[in-house]
Order: sequence, then structure tokens, then C-alpha cells
Amino acid sequence: TSGLDKRQRELIAELPNRDVVALIYPHLCARIEDSQFSEECHRVLSVVCLELPACARVILPQDVLDRLNRVLNHLSFSSLISLICKKYDQQAFAAQVSGEMDNLRFNVAHLVNV
Repeated sequence: TSGLDKRQRELIAELPNRDVVALIYPHLCARIEDSQFSEECHRVLSVVCLELPACARVILPQDVLDRLNRVLNHLSFSSLISLICKKYDQQAFAAQVSGEMDNLRFNVAHLVNV
């Protein structure tokens, strides 16, 4: 994902899967608030929530976390979802999320063309 530098990509790769979801989840919620397709986006988010840990705290030094959040804040909904799918590569959860993203793209294309 273009906004992350090499160190940030390595950092995300080192984090446990559920910590990555916890880190990205608030950014996904913010994108949905700004979206005219919030209903469609919520379907994707409902699948992401399946992996959201009960205690959603990512333990990183505050300055590192702040820089990472600044970059994530500029990524699109689709780019954020891609980060999660890459983290869960070859697992059923990634396939579920990808499937919901495909449905979202189809529905948005249909709504735009109506």
C-alpha cells in the first residue's frame, strides 16, 4: 500500500493479525462516515468485526503509533481492507473480507449506473 514506508510495512507484518485489525478498524469507521455508500461498507465492516479483539489496544511506542495512524488516516477504505487481507493471506477470513469487498464494488457500480 503506497502510503506506508518500508519500516511501517515491516511493523504491520510483525504485529499479530488481530492487532492489525484493531489498528485499522477506527480508520475504516471514519471512511464509512464520509461515504455515500455507508450501508454497503457496513457489510464489509461486519466481517472485519469478527476479528476485532475484545481489548482493542495496539501496544507500540506512542510516536510510532502516531506516525502510523497519520498514514492510515490518508488511505482509502479499499486500501485499508487490502492491508487486512494481506495480513490474513490464505486464510478463510481474508476470503470472506475479499468477497464482501467484491459485493461492495458490484453494488456501488450498480448504484452509480442506475
